[in-house]
Amino acid sequence: MSARSALVALIGEADTALAGHRWRLDPRAAAGLSAHVTVLAPFLPPTAIDTTVIKRLDAALDGAPAFGCVFDQTRWFDLDCLWLAPVSEAPFRAMTERVCAEFPELRPYDGRRPVVPHLTVGFSRTSSVDDLRIAAARLGRALPIRAQVRHLDLLVLEGARARWRPRARFELAEPEGRARR
Repeated sequence: MSARSALVALIGEADTALAGHRWRLDPRAAAGLSAHVTVLAPFLPPTAIDTTVIKRLDAALDGAPAFGCVFDQTRWFDLDCLWLAPVSEAPFRAMTERVCAEFPELRPYDGRRPVVPHLTVGFSRTSSVDDLRIAAARLGRALPIRAQVRHLDLLVLEGARARWRPRARFELAEPEGRARR
């Protein structure tokens, strides 16, 4: 694997429900990438991420509100990928728009496919469609998954063991009148 980076909303509340499935069905889980919704990937090469880039990301996300989300159904990209759909895509899209406005040279998924906020469960290329169908049936009983997105994480994939590692965290603003726990 080549060195890469991604800006993501980690969905820790989904890790328990998805752990066994993602570990078997999504090779990125074995490389240390927890359940997440991608905000922008690919981002910059890890060697290009310096303090100036971090400051630009911080400025782009300044004032962006923390938000709750609910994943209530499984969906498919053809039969290639099983994923969980958020009830509302709007807060995730807003994060992507903020970051892309600051980094217009970067396009989500290199412009190869439309932006659809989602939480990947697994891919048929690394397992089978039958495995994904079994996972979808089992996950149907675990839904909905409710989560709070209070920060975004910039992760990098690098090193001899090709592991995803945190590079920076960007705290989102709590709505007025709500104290952070």
